[in-house]
Amino acid sequence: GAAVFDPGRGAAPRLLMIDQAGGMRAAAFDPRNPARTSADASVLSDVYYQVETDTLGWMAVSDTGAAVYATGNPAKTSLVWVDREGRVDPLSAEQDAYREVNLSPDGTAAVVRHRLSLWTHDLARGTKSPLTSGNSNNNLALWSRDGRRIIFGSTRGGDWDVYTQAADGSGPAEILVKRPFDQFPYS
Repeated sequence: GAAVFDPGRGAAPRLLMIDQAGGMRAAAFDPRNPARTSADASVLSDVYYQVETDTLGWMAVSDTGAAVYATGNPAKTSLVWVDREGRVDPLSAEQDAYREVNLSPDGTAAVVRHRLSLWTHDLARGTKSPLTSGNSNNNLALWSRDGRRIIFGSTRGGDWDVYTQAADGSGPAEILVKRPFDQFPYS
């Protein structure tokens, strides 16, 4: 996993890593004599991390040893409605590694990224169903204006390309834009 180096001014240098429970752990590390090490010492809890890499924590350490970090566990996020006054109404009690959310044009459904897969959520019934499957990475889902199709980025062809699929999940995904390097749908 990814680690942040803490030079340990006045103390032994160490590597700081995040575990999947959102805890920051430390391992002794001497950059002049690198050797295998183990991050056994618990330093902090509830440190937010990049869910796609599972270990890259949202943290930084200064040369003086001060650390700044974001709190929370990305694997335990919730889908909620927030009204204009800031009141929060949970859509369900379920927690997952939710990412981008996009409402359908009529407001009755949402397409949501769960880790690296896309799911459609029927907001009236409180149900969800997978839109994508397999081992590809998928993100940035958008609805067509008529709400019948979903446009999204995927690595299923190698690089990131733009695909479309029926919003009800029927039929295979079709490629919209395939070019060298990465393509993403932003609007």
